[in-house]
Amino acid sequence: MLVTGGTGALGARVAHWLVEHGARELVLTSRGGPSAAGAADLTASLRAAGAERVEVVACDVAERDEVAALLAAHRVDGIVHAAGVLDDDLIDSMTPERLERTLRAKALGAVHLDALTRAWALEAFVVFSSIAGVWGSGGQGVYAAANACADAVTQARRGRGEPGLSVAWGPWSGGGMVSDAGATELERRGLRIMEPGRALLGLERALEAGDGAVVVADVEWDRFVPAFTSRRTSPLLTTLPQAAALTGRQVPVEPHGPGAARPALVERLTALPAADRAAALQQHVRQAAATVLGHADPAAVPAERAFRDLGFDSLTAVELRDRLTKDTGLRLPTTLVFDHPTPEALARHLDAELTGEGGTVAGMLAELETGIARIMRAEPDRDARSLLGTRLRALLAEVEGGTAEDTGPGAGLDDASLGDRLEDASDDELFDLISRTLEQ
Repeated sequence: MLVTGGTGALGARVAHWLVEHGARELVLTSRGGPSAAGAADLTASLRAAGAERVEVVACDVAERDEVAALLAAHRVDGIVHAAGVLDDDLIDSMTPERLERTLRAKALGAVHLDALTRAWALEAFVVFSSIAGVWGSGGQGVYAAANACADAVTQARRGRGEPGLSVAWGPWSGGGMVSDAGATELERRGLRIMEPGRALLGLERALEAGDGAVVVADVEWDRFVPAFTSRRTSPLLTTLPQAAALTGRQVPVEPHGPGAARPALVERLTALPAADRAAALQQHVRQAAATVLGHADPAAVPAERAFRDLGFDSLTAVELRDRLTKDTGLRLPTTLVFDHPTPEALARHLDAELTGEGGTVAGMLAELETGIARIMRAEPDRDARSLLGTRLRALLAEVEGGTAEDTGPGAGLDDASLGDRLEDASDDELFDLISRTLEQ
C-alpha cells in the first residue's frame, strides 16, 4: 500500500491502521522522505506491529515525473492519498504562490496518482479530503478548492469503473491539520475533534460499503447549523436528518413567554428620555459585542465601525443575537449584525423595535407570511382550512377597499370575478393571490 503524506501525523496513523487490517508492505512518501522528523521511529513501530516491509521515500506528489519514478519502482496494490498543505487565509489576502502551494499537494497529487495507475488493478484508491470542500470553512477557500478537485478525481475514477473513495474528514486530534487554538475555535462552532481511532472506523465502513464519497465528522448540530445558515440557506443540510429540523430556525422561539416580566434592560430604558435611551442602548450593544469578541472594555468596539471589521463572523453574529434577544425580549434574526452593520445602526434598530417605531410594511408582511406558513406546516384539517380561507378572504376584501360582505354597487364586476376566483382557488393559488395583492 502507498500512503502519501505518510510521515505526517495523519499518514502515520493510517499506516498503523493498514497494518492492523492486514497490510504487510507499505510505501510511505513525503517531501522529506527518510529525513523527515520521526521517520525512523515510525518505520520501527510499523515493523513491530507486523509490517514485513516499510519503505519511506522522498517524493513530491505534485511533480508528475517524481510520481512516475515512484510508481515504476513500487508496483502497489492500493493508494491512500493523505498528503496536503493547509494555508488558511481570506481570498483577497492570498498570493499566487500561496495558492499554488496549497493546490499542488492535494489536487495535483490526486491527478498524477490517478493518471499513472489507470491500467493498474488497484484494490483501493482513497483520497483524504476535507469538510472544507463539502460545505466550506472560513478562511479555507483555496484548501476547499484543492479538496474538491481531489474529490472529482475519485468520482471520475468510479465513472470509469475503477475504485475510488473520497473521505471528507472533520478535524482530528493528535496533530494533522488542526492546531490547539484551531481545535478550540472549531469546538465553539460545533465541530468536535475526533479521536483518530474512532475516525478511522468511518473509513473502514466506507470501504466495506463500497462508497464513493463520504463525510466523517462529529458535529454538534444545535451549535453548528444556526451559525452556518445565519447568512444563507444550506440545501445540503436540509437533506441531513440531524440538521434538517434546525435549518429553518432563524429566530429563537418566544424569548420571553406571555406574561413574563420585562427584561431589566428594557425596564431601565423605558424610564429614560429618548436621547439618553439611545445612548444607553448603544453602550449596551457595544458592551455585548465586546463580550462576544472576548474584550473586557467596550471601547474596543467603536460605535461607527462595521461588525465585520471588528472580527464578527457567522458564529459570533449568532452569539450576539442570542445575547441581545435575552436582554431585550425581542425576536431577532440571525442576520441581525449583517442587516444593521455597526453598533450604532444596530442600537437605532433596537430602539425603534422597543418603542414600537420599527414596524415596516415589509416586516409586517413577512410576519404574516410566516404565520400562514406555520399554520400550513401544522397540516390543518378541513375545518381549520375553511376558517383560514374565510379570514384571508376578509383580509383581502379589506385590502381592496371593501369588506367580505360588500355586495353593493361599488363592488362591480371585478369583485364578482374575484369572488369566483377565490371560490374555485386551491390553497396554493389562494396564498399566491394574497401575496401578489399585498405586494401591489
